Amino acid sequence: MNETGGPERVYVVLDSFKTVTDRFNLDIEIESLGGNVLVPTCVEALDQGPAAPGSYHGSIAGFYDYLEPSCAGSPTGAEGITQILLQPGEELDASVETTTGDPTLYLLSNCAIADSCFLANDMGTGSTEDIVYVNNTASSQYLYLVVDADTNLDDYILDIVIK
Repeated sequence: MNETGGPERVYVVLDSFKTVTDRFNLDIEIESLGGNVLVPTCVEALDQGPAAPGSYHGSIAGFYDYLEPSCAGSPTGAEGITQILLQPGEELDASVETTTGDPTLYLLSNCAIADSCFLANDMGTGSTEDIVYVNNTASSQYLYLVVDADTNLDDYILDIVIK
């Protein structure tokens, strides 16, 4: 990941145990990451409005630990929150990857009420978690995606896909 703020030269090296005599294709995808989409409070999540689908990079170090939902096992570290808008029939696929810490992902139907948590994923001691939810209702849903951790996450990549 380029964290310099400017262009960075990257070399891709292909190596093989055999001699390659045929043509081959190499596909490379370069993806720009958005900034820190997670905010420390419900008020800020509401003010920010729904997050757009995309990939985001940031930190929740220094954020608060005030949500203790029973559905997520009550992680003891800080959490970051973002609002998600799902139309009827839309599916949310969200995943978080960290370089430190053990994240937990969960969805709240009411940002201010921790026990409005209705879906969570914490597969144990790992640096990646994902969550999938489909809006099977007849109306739009404003949900709150929360990245929580046992320790402060200094670095995360959050992918939000809505289809």
